[in-house]
Amino acid sequence: MPYTEDQLDDFYYSTDGYCRYCGKKISRINYGSPEEIGAWVIDHVNPKNSRGSNEDHNLVPACYRCNSKKHKKTLLRWCRFLKNSEYSEDIKLFEKIIKNCKKYRDDICYIIRQVRDE
Repeated sequence: MPYTEDQLDDFYYSTDGYCRYCGKKISRINYGSPEEIGAWVIDHVNPKNSRGSNEDHNLVPACYRCNSKKHKKTLLRWCRFLKNSEYSEDIKLFEKIIKNCKKYRDDICYIIRQVRDE
């Protein structure tokens, strides 16, 4: 889905220029540029294949790593996958996601904390 420059600005500044999931610094000018430092995309928290919408409340800025790891999973399924993974890299990413939630009080963090406490 193409976004206007104003929409990209809104998404970028909604997190002060950080990935909404892991907290990695992203670069406004590197939207959609996977080879660049700080590259990012707009991620559907609840993917369209799971009846997620293109409404702003379902869209967040995400670094390429988080976006590619999450792929078409719902946030709940992705967090459970990371938490229960046999790979330390996935577990460390989940820990970063939990730590990043300290900045926010929203439905995204509610789901993440729910998985943390399972």
